[in-house]
Amino acid sequence: SYSFCTLLEATTMKSPQKEDMMPPPQKEDVMPLEKEAEKSGVAGISLLGWVSLGCLVFQNSSLTLTMRASRLSSSGEDKMYLATSAVVIGEAIKVMASTCLLVMETGSVEGAWAAIYEDILSSPMSNMQLLIPAGLYTLQNNIQYYAASNLDPATFQVLYQMKLVTTAILSVILLKKKLSKTQWISILILTLGIALVQTSQGSEPSQNENQFMGFVAVFIACCTSACAGVYLEKIVKQTKASVWIRNIQLASFGLVVGLFGSYAKDREAIMMHGFLQGFEPIVWVVIFLASFGGILIAVVVKYADNIMKGFATGLAIIISALASVVLFNFVITAQYVVGAAVVIASVYLYSVNNACSCLFPVADEATAKMVAKEVPLMEKKDDENP
Repeated sequence: SYSFCTLLEATTMKSPQKEDMMPPPQKEDVMPLEKEAEKSGVAGISLLGWVSLGCLVFQNSSLTLTMRASRLSSSGEDKMYLATSAVVIGEAIKVMASTCLLVMETGSVEGAWAAIYEDILSSPMSNMQLLIPAGLYTLQNNIQYYAASNLDPATFQVLYQMKLVTTAILSVILLKKKLSKTQWISILILTLGIALVQTSQGSEPSQNENQFMGFVAVFIACCTSACAGVYLEKIVKQTKASVWIRNIQLASFGLVVGLFGSYAKDREAIMMHGFLQGFEPIVWVVIFLASFGGILIAVVVKYADNIMKGFATGLAIIISALASVVLFNFVITAQYVVGAAVVIASVYLYSVNNACSCLFPVADEATAKMVAKEVPLMEKKDDENP
């Protein structure tokens, strides 16, 4: 998800060159339509923005619920589907989806192929720098399945907000970004809320579950996500390729890394029961939800604002907790309620003080504001200097 935000941000930074080539009449035709769309929305957000936010809430909450259900659906460990196989198929779906979106962006298959040849095939060595973040994201995706096997969705959903803390700290250390006092306070509050949720006992773990190892898995997933995101943000802003080109590269590398990991970890199981062992319908639902989550993030970044993104995160936490009570006999304790409320408040507080809709600090503040407002950089400069 963070990679989609970072890539969309970098694409927006390159938009001035494209805007310069557009004749003035086109600008006059486009802007009134955008303003009309804003007027037709609610609270300054277009209808598409509200729809994308609703889809994001559904995706965030349903992914944790279905992932947990899929890990519990099989009683025998040998019949459990392989997480490595699910990750590989998910990366393959991302490649196909990004390719289709690239065709839509360029307007033809020929245009998409020309972009792929120019940005990927013509300079294969320059693509190797994306191997590191792709590998980290693939590792993160595998670890999430392990965490889902040991944590209930309500706890997992809250603990996973730790990625905000890890990404913010790494951004300050490696990218020399500056956070406001309010953002530092929200990070401290978030850490406190996560500690409260982690120490609460919402439900008794089964014999095959280890809640502490589940917490460790979530922490490692947040760290790998932060490392990959910060590294990707550093290198991607130096390029001008399409967001979908970059996602094709990331997913392709992730597919290769995932295949190697699947062979190294589950070779014997694959040889005995096949690559798709235990793939029930709910497993395919999990894979599709995970694959298209990043695309939803990109849509939200474009059509909604940062405050609503934080609100959507909080709503997904609440829905996951309530659904866990019904589906997994989760017991909502007072400590969990306090911890979850603190986490939701801190995410919202951080979002209000952050210019980018990704819930992470951004180096170029002006660019981040324009991503949220859908205002191209050159048009803003023209407005300021008529």
